Amino acid sequence: MLTPKEKRFLKYWDEQKIDGKLQYILVYTIGWSFILFFIPLAISLFVNMYIALKLHQLPLWVAIVLSIVVGFSIALLTWHQNEKKYKSLLRKQDETVPAGH
Repeated sequence: MLTPKEKRFLKYWDEQKIDGKLQYILVYTIGWSFILFFIPLAISLFVNMYIALKLHQLPLWVAIVLSIVVGFSIALLTWHQNEKKYKSLLRKQDETVPAGH
């Protein structure tokens, strides 16, 4: 028997998969890239560590490429982990169905 949390995950993942893996990866890569590029920059400027850490010497294109690569990696890893969890929960759900039904 699946817990309510597991049932919510199955429903959530079904909705996420509707547009396919490529669309999921694209959307989450953009999201994570934005977070990984702007948030550390804003925090470092806020605490005046931008110059102290010599981040101003890092070319902008390197920071953009790094954030995209890391964002893509996170999105891809998340897809595979969720797919694995989804399949595992489906197997668990199938096992709990009584044999006479």
